[in-house]
Amino acid sequence: MRTLRLFVCLLPLMAQPACLSSTPKVEHFYNLTGPTVPLEKGTGPTLDVLNFRAAAGYDTARLAYRVSPNELRFYAHHKWSAEPVVMMREMVANHLRASGQFARVGGGSKDKEPDGVLSGTVVALEEIDAGKTWKARLALRLVLQLGNTDEV
Repeated sequence: MRTLRLFVCLLPLMAQPACLSSTPKVEHFYNLTGPTVPLEKGTGPTLDVLNFRAAAGYDTARLAYRVSPNELRFYAHHKWSAEPVVMMREMVANHLRASGQFARVGGGSKDKEPDGVLSGTVVALEEIDAGKTWKARLALRLVLQLGNTDEV
């Protein structure tokens, strides 16, 4: 009985070197930036970019890859630096600002109602593996609601 107790007490110490000797997995983080310098402020309408959401399977920071039309997998150690909906909302807003076509592109203002509100869904953001080649796929569904109306 005494030997069993001694073994149970020493078990954590015997397991410790195995934990300390393993090499930790390196995590890789990726970001999508888009244009960083807006063009001159346009004289067009004002626009708020709000309420982006993700389709099923794309609501995670882990990078997705598709091996067949019906199979989506995720990398364990390759991740987006932010949730895809956050990155896509910021990228869409950055591209619209950089276009110079809008007097203001914002994320919601309490001062003045915008001329339009843009919302969207990240339908797909994935790598597509096909043999020795791969491609990237981004699919967005965007909805523009005009001013204070329900017109889309």
